[in-house]
Amino acid sequence: MEVIKRVLKRIVTDKGIYEIIVINNEKVFRKILKEDISKEINGYNLIKNNYRVPKMKKYNLDKREIIYEYIDNLENRTLHHGLFMNLEFSQKRIIDVLTNGFEKFEMLEESKSSNSKFFYGRISLLEQYISYGNEDYEKEIVVNNEVFPSFKKCVKTIINTLEIDKVVPFVISQGDPTDLNISVEGEITDFEMAGKNSVINEIAIFVGCYLVNCYYFYIKYMNSAHKKYLDTLDKYKDLIKCDFKKCKNRVLVVFNNILPTKNKEFIRAYLNRIKEIGIIRWDFNIGCYIAMRMISPVNMNKVSDRGDKFLLIALADLFTFKYNTLEKVIHFVEVM
Repeated sequence: MEVIKRVLKRIVTDKGIYEIIVINNEKVFRKILKEDISKEINGYNLIKNNYRVPKMKKYNLDKREIIYEYIDNLENRTLHHGLFMNLEFSQKRIIDVLTNGFEKFEMLEESKSSNSKFFYGRISLLEQYISYGNEDYEKEIVVNNEVFPSFKKCVKTIINTLEIDKVVPFVISQGDPTDLNISVEGEITDFEMAGKNSVINEIAIFVGCYLVNCYYFYIKYMNSAHKKYLDTLDKYKDLIKCDFKKCKNRVLVVFNNILPTKNKEFIRAYLNRIKEIGIIRWDFNIGCYIAMRMISPVNMNKVSDRGDKFLLIALADLFTFKYNTLEKVIHFVEVM
C-alpha cells in the first residue's frame, strides 16, 4: 500500500497542484490537475521516445493524478534560470531539442493541432474584447509614429485568419515550448499539448513567450508557476516602458527596445533555424498567430496598467499588419 510520508514542495496554480512528495521512501513529482489528464498521457506517449523526458510512473484518471520520476533540482534548472538568472546553457542544444524532427514534417489540417486550444480555443476570448464597447479599441493606433488600424480591426483580422481552413506543416512536438517546460540540459516537461502540432503554432508560442511574456506579463498577471519569479519582473520591468497619449481618434504609443540581449539572440537563432529547415513558405502569414499569443494568454481584461495594455495592443498591431512573415519577424527581432 502506498504511503505518502511527506510533501516536500507544493505549488498551486489555476491549472492544478504540483508537488514533490515522498511515497514509500521514494521522491517523486506529482500533478493533480483540474482538467482531464488523458490528453497529457497520450501526448507523453507520443513524444517520450524522441525527447529526454522524466519517466511517467503511474496515473489515476479518476483523481486526475499523474506521478513522474523525480529529476533532481529540475525546477531550478529551467530555461527561465538560463535566460534570466545566469545559469549556463547551450543555446544550440536547446534549439536542437525544440526543432527536433522538424525536417520530417507532414501537411495536415490546421485545426487538428494538439495545441489548437491556444488558438481556436481562445477565439471567444478575443470576441469578448471587442464586444465591451471600449472606446480605446475603436481608435487607430500610432506606434512610434506609424499609423495602424484600431485594436478592434486587429482582433477581427486575427479571428478571420484563424477561421480560414488551411493545410499547414505539422511535426511531433511538446507543443508548448515556454521557458518553464524545458531545462537548460534539454529535458522536456509538461505534455498536455504534446503530439502532432502545427509549426505555425509552435513559432507563435515561442516568439510570444520569449519576446516579452515569460519575463513580464506571465509573472505580473497570471496565476501560474511564473508567479514565483518576482525577482525577474523587478530586474526587467524598466525595459517594458510604454508611453501613450490618447487623442480623439487615435492612441499614440511609443516604446523602445524591450528585449533582453539573451532573448534576442535566442529568438533570432530559433527563427533562423526554422528558416534553414525551410518548413514554411517565406510569405505565409504567421503574424496573426504571434499577435494572438500577445493578447490571449494574459487576459487583456485583467491587465490593470494602461501602459501594459497599450504595449500589447501595439505589438498585436505590429505583427498583424507589418511583421507578419518569417522574414519580417526575424527583422523585427533584429531591430528590437
